[in-house]
Amino acid sequence: MLNTRRYLITVTDAETREVVIFTGTDWTAEQRQIAVATILRLAGLPDDSYLAKAAEPPPKDNTA
Repeated sequence: MLNTRRYLITVTDAETREVVIFTGTDWTAEQRQIAVATILRLAGLPDDSYLAKAAEPPPKDNTA
């Protein structure tokens, strides 16, 4: 069985604050990453791949 989590998606009109769409879905971590990257790309923003790199621990300094 796939390890999924429930996500809620809401799209709201920025001017009127009216909810355009509200839905829920079950996604795996990979599906979530693809969906978020797609949403950001559609908004004209860079995808979230930089988040995974930012979460990685810094390399160890072995010069000491």
